[in-house]
Amino acid sequence: MSNFSTPGEKAFRKLESAKERSLRAILFTIGLLLFLIAAVLMAERFFRVPFWLEAIFIGIPAFTLIGDTINVVTCTKRLRAK
Repeated sequence: MSNFSTPGEKAFRKLESAKERSLRAILFTIGLLLFLIAAVLMAERFFRVPFWLEAIFIGIPAFTLIGDTINVVTCTKRLRAK
């Protein structure tokens, strides 16, 4: 393989890279979500946690997880099309 690549090869590598990053991010976000849910549940035993704080702690990683999942699906479809 030469050092020169076509624009199609660069786009293909970029899609593969984005898919791999999203897959790693999904695993990290799932772990973070489980930790935050456990932390909120443990905090509820000792004091009242406001709902808005729970929504922020759980909502941001949840939306990140949704976004990464959509990215993986989109990258996979585009890679199959090529």
